Amino acid sequence: MAQEQPTQWEIPIPQPPRHWSGYTNAETYAVTLWLDNEPDTQAFVYELSNRKHNPSYILADILRDQVKTWHYDHLEIYGIAGNLWSDLVNQALDVVDWQEIIDAHQELDND
Repeated sequence: MAQEQPTQWEIPIPQPPRHWSGYTNAETYAVTLWLDNEPDTQAFVYELSNRKHNPSYILADILRDQVKTWHYDHLEIYGIAGNLWSDLVNQALDVVDWQEIIDAHQELDND
């Protein structure tokens, strides 16, 4: 007796990894890589993340707003706002876990 082929509902569908190098999603991981890749943005993120008198959720909002400002400036400079690619990047930036980036860049307080 020949073995039956599984139906489409029985074929396991590969799932993407739940974590990207410890980050919640690919978008957060990608933004972190890009920010850490350039000395100026890396310094900005570390300085921002280690402000002592601001709650980290406020710092996450500041980081999000700054990255989006850089993105919008780039779109304006190159005249590419309002197309498929800018919409996709805007959507990706909306799912970044900014708090996670701030937390990952905070130095341990050894006091």
